[in-house]
Amino acid sequence: MSVSLKRVPAIYWWLLLALLLLALFVVYTALVTSDSLAALTVRQEQWLLQRPLARFDCVVYQWRYLGEAPVSLALLLIICVVCIRLKYRLRFAFALLLLFSTGIGVEVLGKQYVAQPVPAAFGTGMEALGCPQIWRVSHLKLIPLSLGVASVAPAAPSFRVAEKQAAASAVFSLNGGSDDSYFGYTGYPSGHSYRWMLIGLVALWLTWRQVRKRFLRGLLMLVFLALAFAGGIGQFYTGAHLFTDMIGGYLLGALLACCAIAVLRATETRNRWTGRVPCDLSVLPIAEKSDTLSPEKL
Repeated sequence: MSVSLKRVPAIYWWLLLALLLLALFVVYTALVTSDSLAALTVRQEQWLLQRPLARFDCVVYQWRYLGEAPVSLALLLIICVVCIRLKYRLRFAFALLLLFSTGIGVEVLGKQYVAQPVPAAFGTGMEALGCPQIWRVSHLKLIPLSLGVASVAPAAPSFRVAEKQAAASAVFSLNGGSDDSYFGYTGYPSGHSYRWMLIGLVALWLTWRQVRKRFLRGLLMLVFLALAFAGGIGQFYTGAHLFTDMIGGYLLGALLACCAIAVLRATETRNRWTGRVPCDLSVLPIAEKSDTLSPEKL
């Protein structure tokens, strides 16, 4: 049994993993749409509202632009160029762009038809988490702010702090009683989460497969793994998405990444171990009554 499993091409394992993630995404989406996770989501959002407002919030808010669809598309095109330089067949680029478009389609449909109940009292508090005072920052200061210089960001106004504290201490009914007003939050799944997960995992696999130097390979893999999760966490941290939106985006991005890796394996011509795809010796002709390959057949 173990010998037969080893003979299964790696592409099928990646496709099987993608199917498992697809099933998990469908089940998770069903739980979200049925409001089975509503109480847990609201409790968790109220916990987030208890965090202090800091200047670093503006840095995280500014980083959100890196996860927008046009920038993500540009990053995917860079990955395609790298793959072509690594001798992957061109059809991988078309497959990757198709998967990216599929993710956008799922995101648009989800945000049209999936609405999660959130207490209206949380609205202003969630806005305060996203650095609304960034409009006071000049365009010249946005550059260092994007580079992580939080000191150029203005401090949160006192009324924003008060709104956040009021939202964090708001009383609500978990069963949506008549004393509470709710609004339908349409942010499922998180586009930033799915796009960064797709890009990060594909880049991570390419690094593991192609980079020869061990230290550089390990460092780049850690960076890409962190980026795969950072995009969704940043959106959740600034109140742009609920925790359920982030998890749904991660699942969507991971299953698309598995499909992309399966295509990469199918179009690979060389790797860091051999410099080329190892050939299957079982399909090469062997000279009769000899244990060596026929030179004229190689």
